[in-house]
Amino acid sequence: MISLNYYLFVSGILATIGIFSIISKNNAFSILIGVELILNSAIINFMAFWRFNPSFETNLDKVSGPLVGIFIMIVATCELAVSLAILIKAYKNYRSVRTDFIDEMKK
Repeated sequence: MISLNYYLFVSGILATIGIFSIISKNNAFSILIGVELILNSAIINFMAFWRFNPSFETNLDKVSGPLVGIFIMIVATCELAVSLAILIKAYKNYRSVRTDFIDEMKK
């Protein structure tokens, strides 16, 4: 049986990779992938804590974990769609999606 620690370990690795991707990359697509990794890490954390909750009193408790996980996925999809629209517009204006180049073009 897989314990809670394994889920938290995998989630921590995903969050670390996501944060490293956001900090170290200057490509906007890599930054978006890092944000998605962090959101997936949050979903894994939430679902693991929901799964290992010892008390399920009502039927709402039995479906609350998957519903919140689906809600986080919907929010992540909307965030990705808006971000990609912004990146397409930035590419049309600056012919690049490098964040340092776009920052220099503002000056």
